[in-house]
Amino acid sequence: MPKLDHADPKTTEKLRTLIVGLGDGKLDPTLFSEKGQKEVVPVLQDFGPVIVNQLEALSAIYLVDRKVSDSETRLVYRVVFGTRPTKWILVLQRDGKISYVEPASSD
Repeated sequence: MPKLDHADPKTTEKLRTLIVGLGDGKLDPTLFSEKGQKEVVPVLQDFGPVIVNQLEALSAIYLVDRKVSDSETRLVYRVVFGTRPTKWILVLQRDGKISYVEPASSD
């Protein structure tokens, strides 16, 4: 998957903050929409540290796909832990809050 230029590097930093926080057992719920706080945050609090801590240190994040609609933006990132690439899906509401995030698969 080729890298895309990211019009908003703050979003990539938001994902980096989220992943590092998961590894440290610290998840910032203010990054999430109301829906995300109800549906996504509890799952990430339970399983996020287990997933992230099985991997090497976070070494890179690249945007590889972006789809924008009237209500949300769906972003797909290649997230590299050590030398192992993984794919993460991030969905943002128009206000920039996360409504969905998922480590989807390896590249």
